[in-house]
Amino acid sequence: MEISRRVTTSTMEEIDVGTIEAPRPLSIAKDPTLDEKVAMIDLLWEYKNVFAWSHNNIKGLSPKFYQHQINLATAAKLVQQRHYHMNPNYAARIKVEIDKILKIGFIRLVKQATWLSPTVVIPKKNGKICVCVDYRKLNVVTITYAFLLPFTNNVLDAVAGHKMYNVLDGFSGYN
Repeated sequence: MEISRRVTTSTMEEIDVGTIEAPRPLSIAKDPTLDEKVAMIDLLWEYKNVFAWSHNNIKGLSPKFYQHQINLATAAKLVQQRHYHMNPNYAARIKVEIDKILKIGFIRLVKQATWLSPTVVIPKKNGKICVCVDYRKLNVVTITYAFLLPFTNNVLDAVAGHKMYNVLDGFSGYN
């Protein structure tokens, strides 16, 4: 087992539990004791196959775990918005992103759309793009539920005093 290391911030250290051909980077805290760090690396190495390293690793989940239904107000009128004008340089990159999520089943083609919301492209600092959808008009007629997310202060109070924390970074979390 060979682990490559690279410091990513002043408090985190990046380790790679993959290979040169297929890197699998993970971040761990720099401040645990050597024994704790070795135990964490051993655990991550042993269970590296439970992580989704790409969208393609997510295949095979039952739809009951990820299908979502949006309930609309009974008086809601369906809206078919026109697409926004966008930079033509993004067209090929948008197609790549859409093809990727089509291929893995996150979205599917429909013959006749009843509700159309425009695509929005957000350029990232690293040169990549984030393809989003402007659902503001849909959100106006969506029935909301009283299951609010907890306040940050309540979450911090609940985890205070523990020795270790686990933070998951959901790539493409919007999916």
